[in-house]
Amino acid sequence: MSLSTRITAIISLALTLLMFVFGWFSVHDEKTILEGLLTKHGNALAKVVSDFSVDLLLLEDYPVLETVLKSFAQREDNVLSIEVTHNDNLIAAYRKADTEPGVLFVSPVEFRDPQSGIQTQFGEVNLRLSQVDNRNIIAARTQQILFHTLVAFIALLLIMTLILRKTILKRINKLAQRMETVSTEVGMQAGMKLSPGAAAANKDELDILGNRFDEMVKNVQQHNEILQKEVASRTTDLQEAKETAERSNVAKSRFLAAASHDLRQPLQALSLYTGVLEIKVNDPDMSPVVDHISSGIQVMRDMLNTLLDVSRLDAGVIVPEINQVAIAEIFDELGTEFHNLALDKGISFRICKSSLQTESDPVLLGRILRNLISNALHYTEHGKVLIGCRRHGRMFRVEVYDTGIGISADQLDEIFEDFHQVGNVARNRRLGLGLGLAIAKGMADLLGHRLSVSSLPGKGSCFAIELPSIRTIQDTDEDNNLPQPGTRQQACLLVIDDEQDILDSLKALLEVYGYRVITALSEHHALQHIRHLTEEPDLIIADYRLREGQNGSDAIIAASNACNTKVPGILLTGDTDPERIASANHSGFSLLHKPVDPAILVATIQEQLANAGKD
Repeated sequence: MSLSTRITAIISLALTLLMFVFGWFSVHDEKTILEGLLTKHGNALAKVVSDFSVDLLLLEDYPVLETVLKSFAQREDNVLSIEVTHNDNLIAAYRKADTEPGVLFVSPVEFRDPQSGIQTQFGEVNLRLSQVDNRNIIAARTQQILFHTLVAFIALLLIMTLILRKTILKRINKLAQRMETVSTEVGMQAGMKLSPGAAAANKDELDILGNRFDEMVKNVQQHNEILQKEVASRTTDLQEAKETAERSNVAKSRFLAAASHDLRQPLQALSLYTGVLEIKVNDPDMSPVVDHISSGIQVMRDMLNTLLDVSRLDAGVIVPEINQVAIAEIFDELGTEFHNLALDKGISFRICKSSLQTESDPVLLGRILRNLISNALHYTEHGKVLIGCRRHGRMFRVEVYDTGIGISADQLDEIFEDFHQVGNVARNRRLGLGLGLAIAKGMADLLGHRLSVSSLPGKGSCFAIELPSIRTIQDTDEDNNLPQPGTRQQACLLVIDDEQDILDSLKALLEVYGYRVITALSEHHALQHIRHLTEEPDLIIADYRLREGQNGSDAIIAASNACNTKVPGILLTGDTDPERIASANHSGFSLLHKPVDPAILVATIQEQLANAGKD
């Protein structure tokens, strides 16, 4: 049996069932309607009989009542019988000779007192109607419905058969041909030899389609196996390439960390000695020289601190301290910091006043804005740099505008990457290492603030950081109680470092501020000093990385244990390796990164002494 024959048979069966259901519901609806009309008619007739029976029952004129009932029944052809009862007694009745049971309708005979309005039932009318007319009507309607259904069935069958042959079978044949083509192409790619005409020998369209589908699936499976092998091979190659890249990145990070550490050591000594020179040198002719040295050291310090920020972000040791922040306070600090730099370049530098407040880490937020402003000043040769706030619903944006060289559209996605600089072909390191925006982006992500940029080449750029807006803020004031050079301090400091130059420079600087300083080249050396000292140190300063695998945190703990009381400690480190930064950060001691600014070092010493009650 061909596919068209089977489908035609299935469609015929479905249409037959559909027409049967349709005809049944049509006849049922017609029967329901007629029964409803019969019920309505019977109730109306019974009510009419009860109405005219009231007076005759009251007068007890029963012969007249029977005559009236007979006359009424003869006028209504479908009335089989009428009975009128009074107090359950049959008073009058009329019955036709028909044996048909019919349908019974009951209506009460009621009398309403005109004076009291009370209604009293004292009789009942039983009316029985014939269903013969309804049955005849239903039979006629059934024949009519069946005829129409049959005509509709034949018409639909012809239409469906035509649609089947013109569309479905045609599309099945096209699909079979397409499957054969795909199967052939896939099979050729998989290196298979096909048996042409195997499927075409079958006359059944579905069998042809099924055979070709099976062939295609088989070929696709084999082709997929080949692809899976290729994917597995390429995945292995990619994994090896990834591992190689990761090893290279780790090696690069270790190299940069080692180089940064080694550079920080002499720079630390140089910075400390320069701090001594700034205090001791009184010759006006030497002051510019000292200033130039300080400026050069500051440039180097900024570069190394930039690398440190990257390492700290990679190490995950930066933990934001979210507080309520007044934007005005940060703006005041930034204005003071960058005013002279903008003045030296001949650039208009303006910060718009703002009363907005937010929730963020004030230190990290300030660092982000410093990097943005510094970047704007570096790349603006003329014109202006403008900083202000713009409200946007419950958020606001701190925006940094400049009239600098601008950024092309193809570079907007790259400027937040490490070591990327726009327009610094000469690699002028006074413009930085190209890490400022990358650090700003990393810190913004850490705080959950969105950092964006828009720019036009030759016109300027606008960097913006989006912040939540709040209404209240807790103002905090911090007193700056840095000791002045020459002020006599009674505290005794133990300094541990394996570099003699660092020890000498630290000793020279701290003695200028009046501290008594004891130096040691190792943990063992420090313990020997403690045993022979008549007094214990009030604070211990140690380099984090000492010789022979020792570290400063262990040295501070050992020295503190050798004393009768717990001694506070400060760690100095020049490491930028993320693992070492994380380890030092979790030591529990105050951590300062080389090269340490002398003022910051002295301030940290005083803070630790004050917390320990030794200042």
